[in-house]
Amino acid sequence: MFPDVPAKLYITTSVGTRCVTLDPCDQYRTEFEGFAHALIHRTELPIPPDDAVQNMRVIDALFESARSGAWISLEMP
Repeated sequence: MFPDVPAKLYITTSVGTRCVTLDPCDQYRTEFEGFAHALIHRTELPIPPDDAVQNMRVIDALFESARSGAWISLEMP
């Protein structure tokens, strides 16, 4: 995403589809500021480190699926 372009989310449910528009945001800056705040104030991280580990599991499974041409099952904690 670009930090100067609004983001649009299309949400589809059994009721229908709606579009939610979010103001422009530099996501990397927001993430870094949240991390810095947690370090300075000794609070919990806004996103736990395990989130990154789980994201990597999904990415690894996508690559494996692309190589094998098969579905890869993941059990998420």
